[in-house]
Amino acid sequence: MMLFSHVSNAYTITGAERLLLRFCQEISAYFDCVLVAPEEGRVTAEARKRGIDVEVQLFPLIYNMYTPYAGLEHEVEQLRNDPYFENIMHLIRVVKPDLVLTNTCVNVLPAMAAQASGIPVVWKITEMIRSNEHTAEAVRLIDRYSDWIIGISNTVLIPLRAGLPEWKTSVIEPSRSITEEDLEKLSFVREKKRAQMGLKGSHFCVGYISSFIYEAKGLLYFVEMALKLCGSFPQCRFWIIGKPSDSVYYTQCISMIRQSGYAKRFLLTTFEASLTSMYGAMDAVVVPSMVEEGFGLTALEGLMFGRPVVAFAQGGLAELMQQTGNEEFLVEPGNSDGLVASVARFISNPEECRAIGWRNRQEASRIYGPGAYRGKLKAMVERWTSERPEWFDPQRAGRPAGEGGGQSEPPAEAEMQPIADELAGAAPAAAATRKSGRPARLRRRARIARGVTRRSKKRNRLSSRRKRRLPRRIKSERRKLRHKKRGGMKAGSRRKEAVR
Repeated sequence: MMLFSHVSNAYTITGAERLLLRFCQEISAYFDCVLVAPEEGRVTAEARKRGIDVEVQLFPLIYNMYTPYAGLEHEVEQLRNDPYFENIMHLIRVVKPDLVLTNTCVNVLPAMAAQASGIPVVWKITEMIRSNEHTAEAVRLIDRYSDWIIGISNTVLIPLRAGLPEWKTSVIEPSRSITEEDLEKLSFVREKKRAQMGLKGSHFCVGYISSFIYEAKGLLYFVEMALKLCGSFPQCRFWIIGKPSDSVYYTQCISMIRQSGYAKRFLLTTFEASLTSMYGAMDAVVVPSMVEEGFGLTALEGLMFGRPVVAFAQGGLAELMQQTGNEEFLVEPGNSDGLVASVARFISNPEECRAIGWRNRQEASRIYGPGAYRGKLKAMVERWTSERPEWFDPQRAGRPAGEGGGQSEPPAEAEMQPIADELAGAAPAAAATRKSGRPARLRRRARIARGVTRRSKKRNRLSSRRKRRLPRRIKSERRKLRHKKRGGMKAGSRRKEAVR
């Protein structure tokens, strides 16, 4: 399986990248995986640490898939004339995957290139496509260039289900896992991190987390809530984590803090690498997103670390909170007073706050833990083997381009292939068989692809050396001339020669 990440940030890792990494790691029980990213970044570094093969290939995104407009289909079709389209086609021809997975709705080009190469496409949707009069156009494109669609929540698939057949979709919610070791050292990490931040034991720390801060992430409502709490609860402290991507909006929020007289109660950081220290230092997490999130990974992480979570009631975020029994902490979008009421309840009732956190950890682990995630993946792969047996046919690689892509009729009934039996009771044995055969082929193809890159780099180095040769020769001639004028060797050298 070849998986295409839509971005690869150097200093931060987005929720969509984390979800893709987790998916890639777990699906490796059934497929040999190659992760393709547009550039080097944290996601590629993390993938290599986990033993996943990585390829780097730049390609454009179609952001209008997220906010459809009248000319969307024409814009997408123009990708066929883009030079990057041929680059992706070449990469697919070299690696020859059995399946291609493209991540997020804006990542259209890999799906088009894979289908043109005759490779089945699995499209993973992680965000809510905006509903307007042109949404059906985006849905048609996703249907046209996919053989299967994975949604990270039922909410994500709502705009798609009006134009897609039910048999073509699966829901695989994200998963987070907190190890026993992390839980054991949580209190120690908490004390250490809070000491670094200047937080005392009596302080109540409320956290806001976003990889990139812009208006849709609702920082303004968090600041409004915080300033209202400051007057009533002097023990409150607020930690804002995120990199500004809208400087005007971010400056507006920070100006409110500076002019309030409570600036000393706020800590601002652009990034925190350790989730354990980040959530460990916090006493509550607020997710005031002003858009319909596909899921709400920040909220899930807060729940997993045993923290009370307050969020605006919309999108996949509301679905997550409802499934974990946190409906009472959902607030009407844009209502900062509602946020104040929920957080004030946590501050005023420490025992209840801890009990809510404990319950959150238990429920989140049960519904979204590793075991539940693996069970959903296994069920989906079993569906593939029964409803799409041609995907696992060794002879399928030679079929004509475009055959089987974007089907609009339900699949015919097919008998379960031997791989389905393996999945049902002997998944480890199947994985061992694949590890002994397929990886060598994939690694060989990847080496061929990298070899082309190395040759081009070598040619560039040689060319660069040739350009530098002339100055080096001139410098050498000048040195020889100075040496000759001085009599061939310095006086000290002549004395040493005489002594010798």
